[in-house]
Amino acid sequence: MAAQEKLKEELRKLDNLLENVHLGCKKTCPLNTGPHHIRLCSNVLAIFSWKSCMIENNSLSLATARRIEAGIPKVMPNSEHVFEEAMKIRLPSAEELVRLDQGDAAKSDQYLELRNNIVATQAAVSSRHLQRATKPEELLQDIRTISRILFLGTKVHFKAGELRTLPIQVHSDPKVIFPYPQELRQNLERWLDFVVVGKNDSEIHPLLKAAWDSFYYVSIHPFQDGNGRTSRILFATHVAKNGMLPVVCSEWLPREQYLRYMSLARSGNPFPWCQDLVRSQIAALEGINGISDGR
Repeated sequence: MAAQEKLKEELRKLDNLLENVHLGCKKTCPLNTGPHHIRLCSNVLAIFSWKSCMIENNSLSLATARRIEAGIPKVMPNSEHVFEEAMKIRLPSAEELVRLDQGDAAKSDQYLELRNNIVATQAAVSSRHLQRATKPEELLQDIRTISRILFLGTKVHFKAGELRTLPIQVHSDPKVIFPYPQELRQNLERWLDFVVVGKNDSEIHPLLKAAWDSFYYVSIHPFQDGNGRTSRILFATHVAKNGMLPVVCSEWLPREQYLRYMSLARSGNPFPWCQDLVRSQIAALEGINGISDGR
């Protein structure tokens, strides 16, 4: 009970902070408004992608993520088919990114992973995409395309964007049982109904709804790989639609602690994870407020 009350108190603090963030319309992601767009992109999107990939054991640094973000073309925010456009832009190769970073060529795959995550996230929080009234079939197409973007230029033994045809297990929590391939479509239909059609959403704080939507998705694990990164990009989209920033977790939260939070959520105790999400959002918005106030 104490955990619930503490979470409610911090959500009230978040809501009060959102009222005071003057970067445009309250219901618009701050990344898409105001004069500090470029700086916000490098400060927020690079951190988001770095954390998301770090959770998947990517060892590249935040400084490298910022250099990659600065070195790739920007997805056009007003494109009607933003994910399809993201698939077509000319991206720097792994070799080019390694040279740009003066990095280790042995980590080429990690450079591509980080590059692709940044591109997919840029598309997900673009203004036209956020303004779209999503239908279930469109959201399903989105996650397929996100999956393809996440594996652009990489060598994988499966077809990105296609539902898996084999049972799956994750190294971080090998005891977790995911739906079998023949159950995927029915599970995805229920998830789409929960996300797009969901009832009584007004009674749920949008940050928590975004967390539950993404957690439900990753519990299905519909693709052979990239499900965790896709779930976090979906979370970024959902919070952005409600004027918040794409934040994975506390900036310096260790990977092991994040995975422990997820394991606790699966076992029926989501409060530590949700509390970290709220605190992370407050910290990010306080940082943005400092920029907007000229501090």
